[in-house]
Amino acid sequence: MNTKKDERGLPLFIAGKDEELVHNKKGVPLFVCHKKDSLALKCLEILKASKVGCLVRVLNEGQLAPVGSIAIYDGTEEITVNGEKARRNDQWPSRHMRVAAHRTYERRPHWAESTPFVVPVRTSAHGSLQSAVLEMATMYTRWFRGEAGVTLPWETWNGQRTTKRDLMESWLDLVQGAVGKEALGEIMASHKIPEKYQDRGGAIVFNHFPVQRIVMDGEHNAGKASYVSFGTSSLASPHDFVQALKSAAFMRKPLRFFTYGAAYNAGRHLSERLLPSLQIFGDVDECALNTLLPKDRWGEKPLDIVMDPIVVREAFRKLGLNGIASTAAELANCDMAEWYRRALGLIGVRILADVKTYADFSIFEEDLPDTNANMKVSTLAQEVQEALGHSGNILNGPNGENVPSDLIGYSTLADTKLERLFSEGWWLGGASIYYLWFKNAEIAPFVAMVNDGDWGKVNLVGRKWTQSPYDLHVLPVGYFRIYPRTHTGVVHHVAIDPWVLLELHERWGTNLTRMYNNRLWNALEVPLHRENVGKRTYVEVGESEFMVRVVEPDNRVSS
Repeated sequence: MNTKKDERGLPLFIAGKDEELVHNKKGVPLFVCHKKDSLALKCLEILKASKVGCLVRVLNEGQLAPVGSIAIYDGTEEITVNGEKARRNDQWPSRHMRVAAHRTYERRPHWAESTPFVVPVRTSAHGSLQSAVLEMATMYTRWFRGEAGVTLPWETWNGQRTTKRDLMESWLDLVQGAVGKEALGEIMASHKIPEKYQDRGGAIVFNHFPVQRIVMDGEHNAGKASYVSFGTSSLASPHDFVQALKSAAFMRKPLRFFTYGAAYNAGRHLSERLLPSLQIFGDVDECALNTLLPKDRWGEKPLDIVMDPIVVREAFRKLGLNGIASTAAELANCDMAEWYRRALGLIGVRILADVKTYADFSIFEEDLPDTNANMKVSTLAQEVQEALGHSGNILNGPNGENVPSDLIGYSTLADTKLERLFSEGWWLGGASIYYLWFKNAEIAPFVAMVNDGDWGKVNLVGRKWTQSPYDLHVLPVGYFRIYPRTHTGVVHHVAIDPWVLLELHERWGTNLTRMYNNRLWNALEVPLHRENVGKRTYVEVGESEFMVRVVEPDNRVSS
């Protein structure tokens, strides 16, 4: 065997007649075994057929395990210790393998003496060998990635799982010799998600979803997923849409983005989104919005309001949206929800052109109410409660009702079909939307974008579909918002209205808009990395202002 050295002066082992370099890369563990070890070969076959994303290699006679690789071997082989016959690893828990590498490395086979990572295997009547192998490989993969807070495969003598900081110091010396001081330092000091962020979307993904179903690489094999999906329960949220757009570009898959026009009344969007956004250009009071939609219709759902082109053009001009008035009128003559979806579409086309990136996307009205109309409230409540593990909001009512999945206070609705409630102005609550959205993986596998929002625990309802036989994958993304900055310098912490953002594009001009859109695109964190869980990115836009403000997890602010 020949050796070379890496940039740190550490030995790199060469194995095989073609002298292929097989040094273990961080995050991509290499599992090896000897060609005459039938039980270990079986383990490697399991790994080859899995989606863990590791490498495997069978060693020929005379070859040593590459430095830093994980050596798998039959641990029931007899050896001689101090002149006496003994099993190679004679103290076993009641399972298929011993994964306490810091306790077994002294009895590893000769060909495995070049690496400190060893996994003796035996046949056992308890549990599944396949499950044991995949769990062990997954945890090694996460450790090599430097994921903090990861439960490692190694165990103490009492069977309790240990963390990397509990490992024997002498064994860590061997590890340092294998992976290098710098790499080991990065792994050992890897960021632990602070307790205050444990309920955020990113923490839920990293702590509760199978690592092989978390997409962190655009080239990652996301199973059979055919598209990327996300949506909003509001009429239109540009920040959610552009983040989903970048996710689709990252994954090189089409985006299916949905809005929920049957949810809140039109007046809520006009007063809470459009009005604050219009104040970018000057003082505007609520009465001015009556030119777009009379106040007596504010209580209607956007799906029930048809936007008249003539009314839209005149209203926009009176509101100061002269640059986009004609386009908004041309895209009217449809319901209000569709009209806003068309605005999002224009934003998407403009941004993709400015950043010179391609992504196929479609924006549609949420179809979950129609496809689940025949479901009883009791059925939906039970399924959401079981998937979430605690109570969550499943329905919202026209008079401010919020129905929990445990149905406390709303037991009379148990036998009511959703279709009836929808016809009476009710709409799906957040937990229901997420549950039924993830459940779409039963129809066709997809990649679900998971935002690092404050209410991330709702994503727990998706865990079922990240397990076989389903093929759901999740893509964590950073917390991101686009806020309007008024003409007086006040920042409204509400999502900017899409039509107002398009008006800004017109006022900024082609070159400035291109520069701002590139800054916006670069501010989107896709994918989100573990160390940035809790990080918040705000884009604040005004008629002559564009600011990217980042609040780091430790509350440091940068612009």
